[in-house]
Amino acid sequence: MGSTGLAIFGYALLHFSRLGVDFDFWYFSIGVMLLALGLALCATPATVAITQALPTSKQGVASAVNDTAREVGSAIGIAVLGAALTEAYKNSMEIATKGLDEQIASKLQSSVAFTKMPAPMGIPADKWNQLVASGLEAFRDGTQNALTIAGCVAIAGALLILIIAPSKTAQLEK
Repeated sequence: MGSTGLAIFGYALLHFSRLGVDFDFWYFSIGVMLLALGLALCATPATVAITQALPTSKQGVASAVNDTAREVGSAIGIAVLGAALTEAYKNSMEIATKGLDEQIASKLQSSVAFTKMPAPMGIPADKWNQLVASGLEAFRDGTQNALTIAGCVAIAGALLILIIAPSKTAQLEK
């Protein structure tokens, strides 16, 4: 069950990676439902596997190991995926901001938040609109990269669990 849930979770991340710049409510809603289903099917079996690995007297230790594994995994995942998103965004924005004042270009390359600001003095409205569109596309590209990496890692994890995790039948035979 855990590997199935993790595979569905991974697929949901790949599904989200294909979202465009324009919001599609139904596409997004399907992704949320898949994500919820995948998490529901993988989180509980993962917790049970960790806590059942130790005797009742060590359940506090099992709970701590479970929490620590999730926290460390989350921190590493955020760092790796954040770096992938940032690198793709910066690379795209370096191209889009060529020819601009270095200080303005640096600000536009550092955050997508500029897309909600009015055009600064000295940049024509049509050029600013192109920069905003480029910023949104660059952010989408970075997000797609990060979600694709996360989805592939989750699916690889599901396959790994399927291969190496002990089955219920094997545990009952003991």
